[in-house]
Amino acid sequence: MKTRTNRYLFILLSIVFIFLVNLKLYASDNNYKKTLTLSKNEKIEKIIQFYKERLKDIPNLEIKFVEEKNNFPFEAYVFEFKTNKEQTKEVIFIKDNFFFNEYVDFNTLEFSKDKVQEELSKDKYSNIIKELMNDKKYIITLGNGNKEVYVFSDPECPFCQKHLKNIDEKYLKEHTIHFIFISVHDNFKILTALYNDLDKAKTKQEKLAIIKKFYFGDNDYKDFNFKNNEKYKEEEIKKIFDKYLKLGVNYTPFIINWKL
Repeated sequence: MKTRTNRYLFILLSIVFIFLVNLKLYASDNNYKKTLTLSKNEKIEKIIQFYKERLKDIPNLEIKFVEEKNNFPFEAYVFEFKTNKEQTKEVIFIKDNFFFNEYVDFNTLEFSKDKVQEELSKDKYSNIIKELMNDKKYIITLGNGNKEVYVFSDPECPFCQKHLKNIDEKYLKEHTIHFIFISVHDNFKILTALYNDLDKAKTKQEKLAIIKKFYFGDNDYKDFNFKNNEKYKEEEIKKIFDKYLKLGVNYTPFIINWKL
């Protein structure tokens, strides 16, 4: 499975980050009991200054403020950390004189990181979801559950095959899963055959059976009779793959949990 990681940057961020940092460390007044009055821009600058000093050994590091989030119990600012071709985002929370990147809710006893990841995923994947709305022809939807999932999947990918084995009637009652079929192996003939077979299916049960046939069958696509009047063309499917590759879909299964 091919994937890009920000491991080097992520590890350094994890090592140097202090769970609770006092904003007054950068103030001349050492009276910690007094609430520090700072503007939004001043807070942003102090946080950037803090990270730059502690991550100064990372070459070509850029840190910038992205946006403010309003659906957390504290002030919440999103920062982007970028070095060369690697980048990651962190949500930093502010309360009085302190800033921190993690907290636990007394009511739910849940860490904030789950909600943070959900928020960052929306930012990260919003362009992909937006583009998919223009490519509904290539979305195959199964299930009717409340949990919305988009999956870029490759019939020849062993990890995708393993993922598909977990999709049963129980899963489809809880989830609505949207498949977009791509090929990281550049085998667009199998996708052309798959999409055109699915186009003839009348029920979702038939669609799932066809998908499983292509994922677990013995190269059934080679027997497919390609015609010029087929709805799905190989060259069009390749363009779809290239488009989403540029948007960051560079491994399979590429799964997006999305709440519309």
